[in-house]
Amino acid sequence: MVPMDNGARARHDEEADRLYMETWVKYRRGPDDMRKIPPTRILMYPDIFERAWGWDRLLPQDYTSSRLYFDYLREYHRRNRLMDYVAAAAGKPEEWPLKARPPVDDGVITGCFPDGNDALTAAARFCLDMELRFMSVWKSRPVRNVELLSQKIQERACHLIVVGREFSEPAAASLVCIANEAALACELLTRGAEATDVEIKLCNCIRQCALSLMYMTGPRSDASAAAMVGVPKEARRMCEWMRNVNQLYAFQGYSEIHKMGQCDEIRIPTFRLFEYTSFSCWVIIMS
Repeated sequence: MVPMDNGARARHDEEADRLYMETWVKYRRGPDDMRKIPPTRILMYPDIFERAWGWDRLLPQDYTSSRLYFDYLREYHRRNRLMDYVAAAAGKPEEWPLKARPPVDDGVITGCFPDGNDALTAAARFCLDMELRFMSVWKSRPVRNVELLSQKIQERACHLIVVGREFSEPAAASLVCIANEAALACELLTRGAEATDVEIKLCNCIRQCALSLMYMTGPRSDASAAAMVGVPKEARRMCEWMRNVNQLYAFQGYSEIHKMGQCDEIRIPTFRLFEYTSFSCWVIIMS
């Protein structure tokens, strides 16, 4: 047998890896053709990735291939930014995380709303409404920093509404991410979750990190915005499932083949991505 040179070996290894990914797609489908989370290196083969996972849900991060993953996030952001957070911020009822505007009296925040109709102002109002609802459900539960975090979020949202700011995709994505996490926390609490439950802590961790990433600039700002677009999709999926089945969502309580089994598998690595991209993000202890 003639030994292969380095180029031939590299081609052989790539062909073998591609064949493995093709086989993975064929045999790793769940019930009702549910897509299972593929290895991150599937991003090396865009055609296989499209069939195996697609661009709707965020692919969880694998730190062993961070450069490849950040390239993926930039493309995810390009494909998803307009269809998600701008639609939600525009106030279309079908796009709100709980399918309806939260029942908050506008008189509470009348001073925060001039006539501006731009997308960032709409996103700020969306965020502020959901924070007020969250605090009405939270009711001074004795968990450190949560009320202070909400106060900071409300102040930031009011400032954006009153002062105005040139449209920023990270800022808009941050506001909608925060709002959806607040909506998820509300849904969990109203169904009997404890303030110290891990899923509630995760909601608050994500809200804090999204707040710290609101004005992020630089080469990874689009990656952060992509993550802040992808996470709200999982929060909305969880809220809708709880409303449909009238059950409390159980943190990491579902098998891989359950329709809800992937939500936390996406949310937890994305929270770690938020930590990775924001040095200023303080973390509420998860244990």
